[in-house]
Amino acid sequence: MKEIENLIEALKNNCKDKYWFGAASDTAINRMQEILKITLPADFLAFLHICGGGGAESSEICGICDDDADLEVGGTVLYATNYCRNEFDLPLNLAVIYLEDDEICWAIDCDTYQIVSYSLIFKKIDRVLNNSFAEFFAEYVELYRNDQQE
Repeated sequence: MKEIENLIEALKNNCKDKYWFGAASDTAINRMQEILKITLPADFLAFLHICGGGGAESSEICGICDDDADLEVGGTVLYATNYCRNEFDLPLNLAVIYLEDDEICWAIDCDTYQIVSYSLIFKKIDRVLNNSFAEFFAEYVELYRNDQQE
């Protein structure tokens, strides 16, 4: 997906401090989807294929680390999703793409492919953030582009 590729390149060029997990293979992506019993949208799959996850340092987007779908460490979709399922009753159709300090949880709704904010306190979706991962990632890249220009 060219749009995701261009956005990753823009982030690489405009964000001083960034970190990438390493490209994820079809095998690793399929394994992660199998473990979590979800189907992820094409735009997020493209993101995983190209960089595996990551982004602006300390605000990384969850992914697959070192092309190992079974690696359940902080920063991975597997860890964040299972953690939120176990601790905060995250619905099974959500896959966490951003988790910060048990306060912020953003996820892909694997039924609609929208990016949603899940309230860890109230244990429910509290709003739709974006209609797609590509839309979410474009805003993310723009935020860090503007951040670097200040």
